[in-house]
Amino acid sequence: MAATPPFGMHAGIDGPTVLAAALSLSATGAFMVLFRVSHPPAGATTLIVSLGIISQPKDLVIIEAAVVLPTAQALAINRPPDYLTHFGGMASPQERPLSGRPLRAKAPF
Repeated sequence: MAATPPFGMHAGIDGPTVLAAALSLSATGAFMVLFRVSHPPAGATTLIVSLGIISQPKDLVIIEAAVVLPTAQALAINRPPDYLTHFGGMASPQERPLSGRPLRAKAPF
């Protein structure tokens, strides 16, 4: 009778691949802590790249666009340019609190 691999083992996933996935995921987590952001899908994107699921350059361009476009949209919606907030335009979410108190103190510069 032939030996079967343990449950959860897949062909092509070896020690160096697991190490690369672990290091890249820990680096992603460290950067999220450093920049004080929480974005769990960033870990999934990291694993997609480090496990080799993306193997063609065109796939890399697609996933880069899938990261850059929503990021640009979020920045445009949540942080409008200064000229909109200083000249009577809309205020950013940080500047329009639900209560009477400001959400956070303004930077001195």
